[in-house]
Amino acid sequence: MLRGRERRHGRDGPASMRHYWDRWVSPFKPSVVVIYPTPGFYLGDRPPRPYGPAPPAPKPVPAFANFSWRVLDRARDAFDHPDVVQRWRDERAIAAAQAQHPAGWLFTDVPRDRVDAYRRDLEAVVTAVAGTGARPILLTHAVGFAWPPRPEQEDALLSFHRLSPRAPGPVLMGFERAAAYATRDLARSRGVVLVDAAQAIGGRAEWFGPDLIHFNDAGAAEMARLLSVAITAPQQAE
Repeated sequence: MLRGRERRHGRDGPASMRHYWDRWVSPFKPSVVVIYPTPGFYLGDRPPRPYGPAPPAPKPVPAFANFSWRVLDRARDAFDHPDVVQRWRDERAIAAAQAQHPAGWLFTDVPRDRVDAYRRDLEAVVTAVAGTGARPILLTHAVGFAWPPRPEQEDALLSFHRLSPRAPGPVLMGFERAAAYATRDLARSRGVVLVDAAQAIGGRAEWFGPDLIHFNDAGAAEMARLLSVAITAPQQAE
């Protein structure tokens, strides 16, 4: 599966997926490639750079360094901050990020140019995968938020906003919907198999962790079921 969550060479989302495909995945010559892009990377301060020659791979980091950071991250996760404390931390981080930019920096609506960039980069990945003879399967991105969010989801949405300080909650959710539409349209225009996770799983908070972004075990099982149907159905039809 190609995921759009990695940050490589200053590129995020599908742009980085293309480099991941070229450098690491394509030599294995897979017959089926599942493409699961993360739209939120396109709401950063600047849009991800389009695909181009990648700079040399960074020098490997010693294993003990990664281990140290992971231990620290897991230690932080082990402590459950009261909601009021976490809310204060999120609001403070968002305000600090926004204070570094001039008025007008904050998105007030879904930026069309970012949606176009998302589709452009995603189509480039589909083209690269299909060009090797592999069968791409596209997924729409799913999150657990209802829209409008329920009162108990407001804190999770604020934490989501912290990841993209330029995009408040309504823009984040609007961009998720616009990216899902663009993904569906791309799948139709290219004749690519689509798993519409946004439709099938999106908004089902019981299938997500507390952040309403990452699947819990039940959500992962449902996603696996949807993918197994998409992967095996064409073979059964043959």
